[in-house]
This record gives sequence, structure tokens and C-alpha cells, in this order.
Amino acid sequence: MAGPLPPLVGGMSTVIEDLSRSSLAREVDLVLFDTRKPTREGRRLVEALGARLRLWRAWWASLGGTGRADRRRTIAHIHTCSGLSFFLDAAYLLLAGLR
Repeated sequence: MAGPLPPLVGGMSTVIEDLSRSSLAREVDLVLFDTRKPTREGRRLVEALGARLRLWRAWWASLGGTGRADRRRTIAHIHTCSGLSFFLDAAYLLLAGLR
């Protein structure tokens, strides 16, 4: 499950926290992936692009599928919002589909 992980305050991180503590998390191998950008405010564009590429690469790796069937993820659940974030987060969906 991809999205902004707690301790952030907000709707999406609260939903992710609730799901991670639910009975669902005890029944499936629920893996959480933090999609927060690790860059500072006022960053240069090249820093932002580099951070985004690193996140996408980490997401790709977290999906597994490198020959070990027991590590391959079968479902990807992606939390996103509107505006530019939606289109940036759509890459997670595209990568999951490719994987």
C-alpha cells in the first residue's frame, strides 16, 4: 500500500494507519510504502526530480518479481490526491502494472 505514512497528520495517512492496524493487516502480508517526498521546501527542480525518481525506483523494487515468487506482490493499493500529485502518483500505478 503506497501513500504518505504516519506520523503525518491528514486524511490519507490516518486511513493508512487505520488499515495497518486492522484485521486485514493480520490476514495478508501488508507492506507499506511511504510516498512522501524527502526534499525540503524551496528545493531546486533537479533535487525534486531526483527525489521522485528515487521513490519510483524504490517502489519498483518493493513490488518484487525478481524471480522469487514468494516475494512478488499481487496487489498494489495506491493512495493519492488531486492536482499534480495525482499525475505524479499515477507513475506508481504504471510501474505496478508493468511489474
